[in-house]
Amino acid sequence: MMYETTNKQFEQVDKRFERIESVMMWGFGLLFTSMLGLVSFVLWDRRTSLAPVIRTIKEKESEI
Repeated sequence: MMYETTNKQFEQVDKRFERIESVMMWGFGLLFTSMLGLVSFVLWDRRTSLAPVIRTIKEKESEI
């Protein structure tokens, strides 16, 4: 009798830990995905903003 209630309590605690673990995995996945997206956007933005400058510099060098 006593073991049954103890086992039920442990099962409830296990279910809570599984839920917390699931939420944490989703949270970390979302965090890392957004960080990767931000880094990708920064690299893309730098490359596209520097392309006209590099083109202008090459034109000026060819004139000289």
